[in-house]
Amino acid sequence: MSLFKLGTRHAIPLLAGALLGLVPLAAGAQGSEPCAHEGQLRSLNSDRRTEMVLVNEGVRPFTLYWLDFQGRRRAYATVAPGQTHVQPTYATHPWILVGPAGNCLMVVINERFRRTIRVADDATPLR
Repeated sequence: MSLFKLGTRHAIPLLAGALLGLVPLAAGAQGSEPCAHEGQLRSLNSDRRTEMVLVNEGVRPFTLYWLDFQGRRRAYATVAPGQTHVQPTYATHPWILVGPAGNCLMVVINERFRRTIRVADDATPLR
């Protein structure tokens, strides 16, 4: 797992274990800064395949966006309450979970082969 360096247009792996594959938006939460710095993240390459399983355990839907190689949002899925979505991806690709109001709920960067992410209404990841 890695932390992505901010302040450049490149996401550079820095510190093993820092992100644990996701960064919640919750105020004051460890690692919450990348949600605010979404514009500085982008996909690097498509070398190592991974997979995310997103489980919506809340009462509101969220939309999953991939940040492409230029850092632009690309909509992939809307996950309704109670639904599960399986998303193939790559280890250096950041994803943004966005709430109904258009707000960033969390940034997900999955470096594991397969990761399950359970999302509650307050965007707190349930592991």
